[in-house]
Amino acid sequence: MSVFGSLQVQCISLKDAKNILLEDESHFLDFKSKRIKGKKLQEAVTSFANADGGEVFVGIEDRDDSIQLIERWIGFANQEDANPVIQTVVQDIEPIPQVEFQFYKLDEMDDKGLVLNIRVSKSNDIHYTSNNKVYVRKGAQKLQITGDAIVNLKLSKGLTSYENQAVSDYTAEELSESDELNFFLKVYSPKTEPLAFLKKQRLVKKNEASYVSIFAGVLLYADNPSAILPKKCAVKITWYDTNDLEPSRGHLKKQYTVEGPLKKQIDIALERVRYIIESVPILNNGLLEKPKYPTEAIKELIVNALIHRDYNISDDVHVFIYNNRIEVKSPGRLPGHITIENILDE
Repeated sequence: MSVFGSLQVQCISLKDAKNILLEDESHFLDFKSKRIKGKKLQEAVTSFANADGGEVFVGIEDRDDSIQLIERWIGFANQEDANPVIQTVVQDIEPIPQVEFQFYKLDEMDDKGLVLNIRVSKSNDIHYTSNNKVYVRKGAQKLQITGDAIVNLKLSKGLTSYENQAVSDYTAEELSESDELNFFLKVYSPKTEPLAFLKKQRLVKKNEASYVSIFAGVLLYADNPSAILPKKCAVKITWYDTNDLEPSRGHLKKQYTVEGPLKKQIDIALERVRYIIESVPILNNGLLEKPKYPTEAIKELIVNALIHRDYNISDDVHVFIYNNRIEVKSPGRLPGHITIENILDE
C-alpha cells in the first residue's frame, strides 16, 4: 500500500499507452524512470509548480529507437515500490506542492507494472527542493534560478485568479454535457469520462454536496460562456476603412462579435480576420494586391490576447483592422515586474 493508502489505478488500453509514449517532453510534460533519485524528481515537480503546472510520468524510460515503443513502459511492481517517489514529493519539497497521484496499468499486461502519474498544479508559492534550490520549467527543460530571478518570480505570482472562482449557478454536470468538452474527449488519451476529466483537471469545485464549474472550465468548454459568466468574454472584431490613428465613426465598415468556448473563439476570429485582410487591397508599385500577414503571427496575437487577458475586467478582446495595420487590445495589465520600458528585455 502507498503512503497515501491505496491510490486509484486506472487500466488503459495498449493504444492509449502508446499515445502517451509518443508524446514529446514539453513545458507541461516529463517522463522519468522508476529508478529516479529523490532530488531529481523534486527538481522536476518544483519546476512545474513554479511555472504553469504539468505532469510527470514515473516508470517510463527515455526514448530509444533500438527498442519497441511499449518497452519504455517499465513500471513499479506494486504501489508499495512507489512509496519513496511519493514521499520525496510530499515530504522533501517546501512548501508541499499541490499534486495528485494516480497509477496507470496496461490492460492484460500485468508484467509491465504500474506507471505513476504525478499531476502538479501551478502554485502561488515558490517551491524549494530539499537542498534549497529553485527550478522553473522552460519548454522541455527545468532551469535553476537564483537571486533576482527568484525575486521576479515572486512578483509574478499573484493571488488566486478570477478564473479559479466557482460559478455558483452552473453545475459540473451541465459542463460535462457540453458539445465542446465531449468533442475534445473523443481524441483525448487515455479515454476519460467527462466529469472525471473535469475533476482531475480541477475545472470544477465541490460546493456543499455537489460540484460546480469554475470560470476557467466554463471559458474552455461551455458551449456559450457569454451566456453563463457575468463578465464580457468574447472577441470583438472591428473593421475600419482608413489608415488614421484615430478613426471616426464614418470609417467603420463592419463589426463582428465572436462568442463560444476559447478554442472556437480563436478559430473563428482567425478566419474572420484573414477574410477581412484579404478584402482590403493595397497599392504596391502601381498595382492593387492583397496584403499578406503571416497566419501564425495573427494566430499568436489572438491566442495570447485570450489566454493572458484579465477576465475580472468586464470587456471583450478587441481586434481592430485598418487598411495598413492590425491592432489587438487585451483587457488587463502587464504581469509582475514587466513594464513598457523593459518588456523587450525581460
